[in-house]
Amino acid sequence: FGNGDSEMMIGYFVREFYGDNKTFQKMLREWIYQPGKAILFVSREKAEIIITQSRFHSTAFNDELRDIDTRWTIPISYTVNGIRNSSAFRSRDHSISIPINDNSSFSIDAPYGQLYSVYFTNPRMILGDDGK
Repeated sequence: FGNGDSEMMIGYFVREFYGDNKTFQKMLREWIYQPGKAILFVSREKAEIIITQSRFHSTAFNDELRDIDTRWTIPISYTVNGIRNSSAFRSRDHSISIPINDNSSFSIDAPYGQLYSVYFTNPRMILGDDGK
């Protein structure tokens, strides 16, 4: 017996719960080895929701200083007009878009606040009342 390390933990979780899933291995490594926490910026552009991610930091709200190179694979649950959906924000993607009708309501269900935060560029868009 001895002390375990991060790679042993990743190997155990993947074997026990996900078979030999390389995507899950990659996701765990991103969360364990990359510093910081993700923040998702959510905006509405006509008939779609645009989600970008950045490292949560004091510079996260300054476009010129924002860290857009540190990204994580994030499972996202969201609701459109009361219907729950899910998607994966892969670390290789700069942004993801979700088609939505002009008068639809949208929200991200963030049950894992310790993993990422969500910032709506226009908070009224959660209620489908963003004037677009």
